[in-house]
Amino acid sequence: MKPTILGVVTLYNPDLESANNNIQQYAPYVEKVIVWDNSPISHQSQIVGDNLLYHWTGQNTYIAPAINYAWKYAQDNNYDLILIMDQDSRWANFS
Repeated sequence: MKPTILGVVTLYNPDLESANNNIQQYAPYVEKVIVWDNSPISHQSQIVGDNLLYHWTGQNTYIAPAINYAWKYAQDNNYDLILIMDQDSRWANFS
C-alpha cells in the first residue's frame, strides 16, 4: 500500500515566484501541503495550488509551530509521513 504523505512548508517574506515554483515541484507527490506563512502580511492569494492548506500567523513563529500543527493534522487525518520543507527547499527527482 502506498503511504499517504502530508507536506508542510514554512514561509517568511518569500520571493513569491520562487516559493511557488518550489512548492509546485513537490506538491504532486503528496496528498496535501500545509503552507505555514510567518510573514507580517498574508500571501494567501499569491500562493497557488489545488492541494494546499494555507495558514497565516502574521508573525515569525519559526518552524516548530508549523511542524507541531502538521503533526497534529497528520494524526487527525491518518497520514503516514510528513515532508518538511521551507520556502527555499527544492525537489530533486532522482528516478
